[in-house]
Amino acid sequence: MTLLTRLSILAMQKYAKAREAAWRLTVELLAPGPYPVPRVAVQRLLRRALRNGAWRTLASEQRALLVAAARAPVTVYQSAFLVEILRNIWVMVEMATVRGRAVYAAILHLLVSETKRLFTQLLEKGLDVLLAIGIQLLDNPWLRTWP
Repeated sequence: MTLLTRLSILAMQKYAKAREAAWRLTVELLAPGPYPVPRVAVQRLLRRALRNGAWRTLASEQRALLVAAARAPVTVYQSAFLVEILRNIWVMVEMATVRGRAVYAAILHLLVSETKRLFTQLLEKGLDVLLAIGIQLLDNPWLRTWP
């Protein structure tokens, strides 16, 4: 194993917790709330996944669940387990867009740079500020503080 490979493995292990926390925060910000999800929203999610190419990145089980949920004769999904799975699929579809990647990058950057006070202030201001920071990070990779 080369030195570069070892360093990249160590860096991935170091930032694994930050990536997991950033993913959880991204789910909370981008996915619909933990309330019951209407079937109309699932149908819109299916169309959006097909339109922006996220459909190809989903696992076959996720695709099948999304199609079944969109076609089921139910008006509102209230199962906590099903709603949580649909929220994760929602974020995966959102991550196929620039908006999703930018929000994730901004959250990850702020978590890794350990500016907790600034992070809480930015979360209070809303998603627009995180989106601006994330687009700046995606545009200029030299500003990133994670591998």
